[in-house]
Amino acid sequence: MQLGFRLPHFGPAAAPNVIRTAAHIAEADGWHSLWASDRVAVPTHRPGELDFLDDYVQTFETFVTLGFVASTTRHIRLGTSAVVVPQRQIMLLARQAASLDALSDGRLTLGVGAGWAESEFEAAGAADRFAVRGEVLDEAIRAMRLLWTATPAQFNGRHISFPAVDFAPQPVQPGGLPIVVAGNSSAARRRAARLGDGWNPTELGPAETAAGMAEISALRQEYGRKGPFLSIGSRRFDDDMRATRAILETYAEHGLDIMICRLTDPDPAGVLERLRRFGREVLPAFEATSR
Repeated sequence: MQLGFRLPHFGPAAAPNVIRTAAHIAEADGWHSLWASDRVAVPTHRPGELDFLDDYVQTFETFVTLGFVASTTRHIRLGTSAVVVPQRQIMLLARQAASLDALSDGRLTLGVGAGWAESEFEAAGAADRFAVRGEVLDEAIRAMRLLWTATPAQFNGRHISFPAVDFAPQPVQPGGLPIVVAGNSSAARRRAARLGDGWNPTELGPAETAAGMAEISALRQEYGRKGPFLSIGSRRFDDDMRATRAILETYAEHGLDIMICRLTDPDPAGVLERLRRFGREVLPAFEATSR
């Protein structure tokens, strides 16, 4: 199993120098990848289950953030976890992703999701897409794959359509970008099996993640799909580095490919210190036990 680090590009500690320094530390310490989450708009009214959005009022945009760190790193991979595709203009999204992959010399993994909060869709000016967000995502995945592999490209769907277009640059990675479907629901697992190159649930335990991957593997056989497939976890870790090592080892034993680690702190210096501690106290021991 390899480890990814969620960049501190949102919340009170987010600042250009913190993001840049975190990327440098992660690459120097040997992390596998840097990940950015996605927030197009934050509704002012966010009661109950939406109160977590308080941390996302200040958010540096996903692709801008990854382009920023791509320009100051050399080999660490980059990923989105995950872009809420139905809130975005698809042609622009396809070009942003392809451009980032080309400019970073083929380092991007594109995590995508359908979204779940109706108020976020309303805030983003995409309220009409909320009820059909799953269908929009399905079409978007197909449309982007077409744009990344064929030119001219033309697509006619129920929700997404465009006439013949010439599209360049295309991604550096052969066959286009790896697309990882995010989400804990059965619909997300089915979509990952049918259309994705991987699955990325959030805050799911090791046994549940392994069960989800077994379900996806069976579905992929039904759909006649072959080739590489990534299992990517995503969870928050606290300051107990010994407990963190044990948790990560359990995920590795269950066959997870990549774990995206979120090390949050309201203080910029605190974020960087936690990252340095992780590099000293977790990465070496984890690499030794997971080889």
